Amino acid sequence: MGVNAVVDYIPSGKRCSPQPRSTSFLSRQEAQHPADGRPFLIWPSTEPGFRIDPAAVKPGQTAVLEFSVSDDAKVAGIWANLSNGPVASCTLVDSDEAPLGPPQGWDD
Repeated sequence: MGVNAVVDYIPSGKRCSPQPRSTSFLSRQEAQHPADGRPFLIWPSTEPGFRIDPAAVKPGQTAVLEFSVSDDAKVAGIWANLSNGPVASCTLVDSDEAPLGPPQGWDD
């Protein structure tokens, strides 16, 4: 659909490195869909999976999606954001931090 996106699965006990993967992530407000305030990532209720609304990802932006599932497969998580700049590739490293998204306080 012409959307620039990075999608990574992060196993339990791992994390993407380097962090943050971009220095140009949008704020939560900026990453919301302009029409209705939803995030650019949308889960249709009639089908499994997800879709990225191509209208919400502007030229030059990159959608970043990170997925993780707990070891017992009972909890799944997703972290999503938009970047106005380059996004580093995900290199998995061992970690005891939460697996998804930048570490707490990275943008303070």
